[in-house]
Amino acid sequence: MVRKLFSFLTLVFFFLFSLSFTSCSNDDEPENGSLEYVEINGELYPVSPWVAMLGGDGGFTLAVDVEHNGIIDVEYFYFEYDGGNPQEGENLAERDLKSSSGRGMMEECNYTVKSGKAIVVKTDESSSHLTIRFENLIMEYGSETITFNGTATFLFDFEL
Repeated sequence: MVRKLFSFLTLVFFFLFSLSFTSCSNDDEPENGSLEYVEINGELYPVSPWVAMLGGDGGFTLAVDVEHNGIIDVEYFYFEYDGGNPQEGENLAERDLKSSSGRGMMEECNYTVKSGKAIVVKTDESSSHLTIRFENLIMEYGSETITFNGTATFLFDFEL
């Protein structure tokens, strides 16, 4: 009798233990359940929820997930601008905004604004977040252009 009870309890334990490793299909999304997407050159890319590059003192980094042959890579677009902290409603394209091409993390910001806007939607110093809406922002370097559309939230240090 004790042996049957022990076997039954062992079976129940392993069953419950195996349930703890069960995964849900939406585990890949951030806890708030809302991924942000940005359109770059006509293609929609998710803003990487796993890469948070701290911005501040005239710069911020847009990190997007890009799939190459079934592998997710992160591409980084670093933006820099003149002046101090951005203000809500401000168009950063008017502050000598420059960007990198997204090809490398340590790349120089050679791309300049050709047209469009980068509107500061929200500044939240208490949570260190900056939200920017790209409105057909076209950045150019020589004959190359990169077009950004969409809204993204960035970690941003307002104290720098």
